[in-house]
Amino acid sequence: ANYFNGPELGVTGLFPNGGGTAVRFDGTKDHAVRVSDHKDLNVTNGPWEERTWEFWFKAEQLPAAGAFGILFQEGGATRGINIYLYGTEDDAEPNLYMMAWNRAETLWGGALNQAGGDNITAVSARVIVGNINHLVFVMDGDPSGDLEGTLTGYLNGRQVGQVSGVHLLYNHSDDIAFAYAAAQAVDHITGNRGEQPGLGFTGVLDDAAFYDIALSAEQVQAHFQGGFGSGDPQAIEITAQPQDATVQEADTA
Repeated sequence: ANYFNGPELGVTGLFPNGGGTAVRFDGTKDHAVRVSDHKDLNVTNGPWEERTWEFWFKAEQLPAAGAFGILFQEGGATRGINIYLYGTEDDAEPNLYMMAWNRAETLWGGALNQAGGDNITAVSARVIVGNINHLVFVMDGDPSGDLEGTLTGYLNGRQVGQVSGVHLLYNHSDDIAFAYAAAQAVDHITGNRGEQPGLGFTGVLDDAAFYDIALSAEQVQAHFQGGFGSGDPQAIEITAQPQDATVQEADTA
């Protein structure tokens, strides 16, 4: 991984049972951590039936209404993942989205170069400024092509949403980054959007991990609980409630 534009290193870690430090990002300065292509992450070894993305984060501010703050982005307009904050005016609306798509081969998660959110596969929830969150996003695909695979989102050990309509995630060589849209990221409003300033995250990220398996609910809970050792997991408030997501079935190619 490489740091860009000088994010603050050595800040107090969010992982309660960890002894290390975390990284603070200022979204107005386009701070970022970029991750190089790797055969076990995004190139060569695909397609992937199962993947999991996990990290701890604390938002120091939320985007303005209608604006975006990227927590993690991988891939591009054709195939990829985008986990981001979205500014809202209504405190009851979701402001965290976990989204994935593969808009080639057997299509799921929308169509290539579309605008807007038709047929997207995304899980949404709501977070509060200043709260520490343990986030896990799980893809459990369906290799048969029947699009019966799922995407499941967890916050602080609890499932906050699940959507179906998922096949496989094929190789995707566009950039991987934390706290910045490093490539052709896709969102639920605009559709495709390229690398650009102003989409950064302001806050702290810690203890990221990628897996080539679909973590179970029990494993996710164990990771969250394990963050505390013998401490009290209620030290992290559970703020998100499950969000219903209505997603039309994707098309097959």
